[in-house]
Amino acid sequence: MSDGKNDACGREVKAGWRALNKLLPKYELGEVEPGWLARRRIEAARTHFEAALRIEPEGWESLWGMGKLLRIGGDVPAAFALLLRAVSGHDRCAALYRDLTVLALDLDRRDAAEEYARAAVALNTQDADMLASYALVLLFNSQVKRALGVATNACKLQPNDSRNWEILQLIRRVDKGEEGPPVSIAL
Repeated sequence: MSDGKNDACGREVKAGWRALNKLLPKYELGEVEPGWLARRRIEAARTHFEAALRIEPEGWESLWGMGKLLRIGGDVPAAFALLLRAVSGHDRCAALYRDLTVLALDLDRRDAAEEYARAAVALNTQDADMLASYALVLLFNSQVKRALGVATNACKLQPNDSRNWEILQLIRRVDKGEEGPPVSIAL
């Protein structure tokens, strides 16, 4: 691709993410209906990502952004498909794997969620939040002992993070039989 096309694609991607980041995380889970300004930002992001994809059809950043927009719109299967295409073009982004983990859970694809969470942790072993999320996925998949070890490591990395300690305590209660594993989780 020529430098001019690279520059144009890069500008579109940057503008798309700038608009999308103003929507995240508030609208990402689809729990809040986007208002007028949010809908304008969604359309702006979509326009920029579509322009970038016309220039570079397999541009992983644009595919990822479009996938996030689809998730905001409630189309989880299509969002998942786009993120799979994005990760095939760039498999070194822990945040992309985290998004794939969340979408796989939304689609009740537990084994895939575990695979993507493990990949995210492998890319950033010092991310205590991702370790805690991975522990939850393991717990959700009834791998309590592994979840206990991973959650313990998350607490060691960030000992002042109350979320990590809450997750560890939950896993300990499940391990002791004081309560059952969760039927659903939100990372």
